[in-house]
Amino acid sequence: IVFGFCGAIFVLLSSFDTAGRTALTKGTSMMLVFMGIITWTWWINRHGMPYWQLDPYPFWDIRCSAEKKNRTVHILKNISIIGALTIFQQMAKYEQDAQPAKPSFFEGLITALRPWTFTSTLAPQLVGLAVLRCMLKLELPGYRVTLALLFSLVAVQATANLVNSWRDFVKGVDTKESAGDRTLVDNLVSIQTLQVLIVLSLTCWLSFFFWSVIATDFSPVVL
Repeated sequence: IVFGFCGAIFVLLSSFDTAGRTALTKGTSMMLVFMGIITWTWWINRHGMPYWQLDPYPFWDIRCSAEKKNRTVHILKNISIIGALTIFQQMAKYEQDAQPAKPSFFEGLITALRPWTFTSTLAPQLVGLAVLRCMLKLELPGYRVTLALLFSLVAVQATANLVNSWRDFVKGVDTKESAGDRTLVDNLVSIQTLQVLIVLSLTCWLSFFFWSVIATDFSPVVL
């Protein structure tokens, strides 16, 4: 939702330039996956009880249960959201095909950082934090430290993405003909800019790591 929301805002601010279209297509893809999962797990098959097994009556029937009516409203709402997201995504792709333009610097940043991969880092950490707090009843160190932890993990993922782009290009693995990562082969950003981004993202993570080591008095668990 966060990435999709940021992508939509990016499009509005950038007036459908190339960076906005990139943000929208990536953001809507992530939101479509999320909406599909949440619709199934929370409304269609909630707590292992499928929607069609709630009762034999259609949702407009007065004998229909309140649970089924509630689920129906949310399912229809989510379907409409999925439809709207699909339309926005297709509009962005059509704009991109109909009005090809030189990639902007912001599109280069988005392609280089690959923010759509951050969920693979954040999702297990959020689940782990939820288990520690809600199931194991362990006190977390506070919102600021927790958010700093999540930000540092995003920085690690960003560093990995940037280093991967840089090394593959330098070694000749990524070429104009075969590269899936177009960051450097299409000159979306320069090598110097990519190296600066690597240093910045790595510094963010190292700063939090060293702070956590010092704050925990060199705890072997942290090390």
